[in-house]
Amino acid sequence: GLIYKSGKLLVNRNSGYFAAVVFAVSNFCLTLVAGGYATDHNDISFMFYISASIWAWLEYKNATTKKRKRLFIVLIGLFSGMAVLVKWLVGLVVYSGWGLSVVFSKKERGFSKNYLNLALSFSISLLVFLPWQLYISYAFPEQSAYEFALNTSHFFNIIEGHGGDWLHHLNQTNYIYGFAFPFMILFTIIFLKKIRKKELRVFSFACFVIVYVFFSIAATKMIAFTFCASLFGFIAIGSFVDSLLKTVVLNKEIV
Repeated sequence: GLIYKSGKLLVNRNSGYFAAVVFAVSNFCLTLVAGGYATDHNDISFMFYISASIWAWLEYKNATTKKRKRLFIVLIGLFSGMAVLVKWLVGLVVYSGWGLSVVFSKKERGFSKNYLNLALSFSISLLVFLPWQLYISYAFPEQSAYEFALNTSHFFNIIEGHGGDWLHHLNQTNYIYGFAFPFMILFTIIFLKKIRKKELRVFSFACFVIVYVFFSIAATKMIAFTFCASLFGFIAIGSFVDSLLKTVVLNKEIV
């Protein structure tokens, strides 16, 4: 549902529909939820909450009343905060896309309310995940210090042999989406071109690329690390299917 509605808000109804269908029958997703890959439940939950925060931001951008905008500002904060509780700070990726979409928009960057809304939503995220971090640091100082150090170590050191070169995650797209990364790049270009509003285009590109760049730089690499941003990957495939149907299958001149 989140993928369908996000695709509808970003591109059109058909792109969202095909994206949701591809996700629903994805071999990788079905294998992951069945426990076929490591950190299965963790990565599915992480992907859900990040996708929910992205959907909430898109609803916020399309809201026509102050009441609806306030509602989705709160939901962005809640969902991104929950994502942090699942797997850590990449759960805040929605704010990087949000911030860049404001900065790169001449129409939006001059209004202080855009920065205030972002700050308010981020504050809600802090209220969601920070109490738990403070509690475990106080109640279990040795264990929490070990876990914090281990989280940091994933970025600088290869943990339990899970390493790879900087192309590792791009090469994994064949397993996650069923297409090699050259095709996914093509689908992504088509997807971005079909997004009419520049700020939505910047947001989508930023969130997707930041996740891939971050985990490509990190020393430890596992197949599902970039799955948290797969909402955009599936919408890119959905956009391609929609374009293919319109230009080839349903084209009366070709038929």
